Amino acid sequence: MSALKLAAVLWLAATTAAADVVIEVAAARGDVLVARWRYQVTHTGREALTDARFTAAVPLPRHGDLTLLRLRVTHPASRTPSGLEVRLGRLEPGASAMVTVTAELARGGVARDRAAATPAGTSTPSTPAIAAFADAVRAAPQGKRGEALLATLSHLTPDSFHAAPRAVENTLRLGRGDCTDLALVVAAVASAAGLPTRLASGWPLGASGLLGPEAFHDWAEIFEGGRWRAVDLHARAVDRTDLVATFTATDGTTGRRFSTNEPQLDIRMLAPGGTTGAPSGGAR
Repeated sequence: MSALKLAAVLWLAATTAAADVVIEVAAARGDVLVARWRYQVTHTGREALTDARFTAAVPLPRHGDLTLLRLRVTHPASRTPSGLEVRLGRLEPGASAMVTVTAELARGGVARDRAAATPAGTSTPSTPAIAAFADAVRAAPQGKRGEALLATLSHLTPDSFHAAPRAVENTLRLGRGDCTDLALVVAAVASAAGLPTRLASGWPLGASGLLGPEAFHDWAEIFEGGRWRAVDLHARAVDRTDLVATFTATDGTTGRRFSTNEPQLDIRMLAPGGTTGAPSGGAR
């Protein structure tokens, strides 16, 4: 048994609530990985909410060689196209609910996530600067264009998170960007080079399986050699195997950790140690 799997099993045995709602997604195959994250949801309004709910990001049913097996939630919940709808029921003013989500994933033993058709490129228009980088990527041998993207854009410096993504041209001008900014640049250059590309959002799954708000991450993916390849310029890595995607898109958008249409709900994703972070909005 791998160290990751053993740690996850011990952790689950110690912390899984008996009242968890279990949503079966797929049959178990291969090595099972476990991820767990938590939210604190507080009603900030003056009148009771009779049907409080929010949507939490969860792993895609299939991404790369990872398949989502099942979800465990401490409240009634159901899968939707945009994630996991968690129903909190009645919340009085000032009341809080603690929600824990556990995802079990299988690595290996399943067919790889493949493109059903050639995906569209991102919506970022090509500029002379982007075109020059794209020429260098296009000149690279087949099967090595992910590496060529990293090499061509290696002058860009990874930056810490900031709230609003920058336009590609601004990131190139500044020479730095957070994970979203750099993913947008990679996607724009890859698309200009003629590569099917998409943006992905999710988490790198660490050894403990515990996920906090700071772990949410964006990266780009290109379709090359019959599979999607992660190109993570921020981490200076290609083909990362620890990335668990909750969202992918070819239109330049990125995902969220959570969302709600109820402005009276303040939602904070908890750090692994139990402190709160990431206030309502969940854009990162």
